[in-house]
Amino acid sequence: DDPGNVDLTLGAPSLWDTAGVALRTGTRAVGLDTASRTVLVEGRGAAEELPYDELVLATGSNAARLPIPGAEHTHVYRTLEDVWFLRAEIGRLGQALGRPPRVAVIGGWLLGIEAAAGAQSLGAEPLIIDGSPWPMNRQLDEGAGQALTRLIAAKGFTLHGGVFPSEVHTDDAGAVTGVLMADGRLVPADLVVVAIGVRPRDELIRAAVEAAAEAIGLDESRPLTLTGGLTFAGGPLNNYVTHSIATIAACLRNDPDALGLITANGGLLTKHALGLYAAHPPRTA
Repeated sequence: DDPGNVDLTLGAPSLWDTAGVALRTGTRAVGLDTASRTVLVEGRGAAEELPYDELVLATGSNAARLPIPGAEHTHVYRTLEDVWFLRAEIGRLGQALGRPPRVAVIGGWLLGIEAAAGAQSLGAEPLIIDGSPWPMNRQLDEGAGQALTRLIAAKGFTLHGGVFPSEVHTDDAGAVTGVLMADGRLVPADLVVVAIGVRPRDELIRAAVEAAAEAIGLDESRPLTLTGGLTFAGGPLNNYVTHSIATIAACLRNDPDALGLITANGGLLTKHALGLYAAHPPRTA
């Protein structure tokens, strides 16, 4: 079946026909003013400021990229458009090469293993590159990781573990030829897919914090505070911030007394929008 015909809509259109709810499609939030509690949106050839009492940022995340030479020749496995492209590209390469294309998937966690399995189902020869000593090493101990390695091998996947990739090689025409590993080995490949996780789309809150910092002449002696109620939902660990933006900003200023991003495992990760990071245990009272 054509994957483009699959409807992934969550709920019926009538879901939005509710008093007090307005759905705006084709519109993008491009600015946040916490002092005036407004969001600048653009779409359909016009810009508009929308007022709010409380603001929820549920902006999701983008696929993480590799900071190595040749990364511009890699592809990610995140959206429907990514999947459609990979399906078409694997088919094109198979016809052009006259053999199953070698698809190197960088990332040995669930997403990477799934991408490799998908490539195999399309007739490709999959291989997995993972810098960890065994796949899914943050979820599995060594024994379980070795068992998973055997299961992956039984599926016909080649696993290159324990060494990180350092460069993606291409020929003079820009076609991928392989992945150079940190130990000097060259792993042949025709297509490289990066599946190493996600990065939160936090551009709006970062820009708001930076603008406020510049306006007040930020220094390291005091925490930055902003006005405007805000809740942030998103990030690679599905973090939920349920505090005012003043508290969030204090965390971003590396204030050890502030409580900020509570992660799924109960730890506290406070993230400085200007580049400082700190971690503290959550308070219980």
